[in-house]
Amino acid sequence: MAFYIHVPYSEKDDAKALGARWDAKLKSWYVPHGVKTRPFKRWWRSPLSRSMTGRGNRGFQSRAVGMGR
Repeated sequence: MAFYIHVPYSEKDDAKALGARWDAKLKSWYVPHGVKTRPFKRWWRSPLSRSMTGRGNRGFQSRAVGMGR
């Protein structure tokens, strides 16, 4: 199960060094299954910030894939 995170372009190398991967289809960074998510906390997105940006549940999100809607 992947955990999607919001990583600004300027911080992509930091996220990659911690083990994040790029999902080209969704154009978003994610933490792969088996990698601890805590080191990526600075890139988690709150539900409030998602609604304020108008992105809702599209694009980069900090939710586990496969959990349903």
